Amino acid sequence: MPMARISASLEKGRFELDDMTMKVAGGGVMGHATLRRSGELATLAGSLTGDQIAVNRPGFAGRIGGTLEFASTGKNPLALIEGLAGSLVATTEDLAEGVAAFRGKRAPTFNGR
Repeated sequence: MPMARISASLEKGRFELDDMTMKVAGGGVMGHATLRRSGELATLAGSLTGDQIAVNRPGFAGRIGGTLEFASTGKNPLALIEGLAGSLVATTEDLAEGVAAFRGKRAPTFNGR
C-alpha cells in the first residue's frame, strides 16, 4: 500500500481533490476537498479524518483521531480564508495512563487576551 494517494480533477469552474489518503505514525489520514467558482463567488468545502495516529510525548502516549469538516465562500482567496467555518471532533486512546487519568491530570487551560 502506498504511503500517500490522491485523485484530482479539474473542470470548468471546479477543482476537486478526492480519495486523499496518507499513512501517518501508524494510523491514517483521509479526506476530500472541492473548490468551485460561479461568477465572482468561490466555494470551498471538504473534510479530513484521522484515525489511530500514534503520539508519544512527555505526559501523553496514545493514539488520536478525529474529523475536521470545513466550508467557506468568498470572492477571492483572502475572503475564502476569512470565511472558513467548520467543526472538529477529536478522539483519544490514552494507552499510557487510561482515560480517567487523562481527564484528571490534563484539565483544559484557556489563555485570553
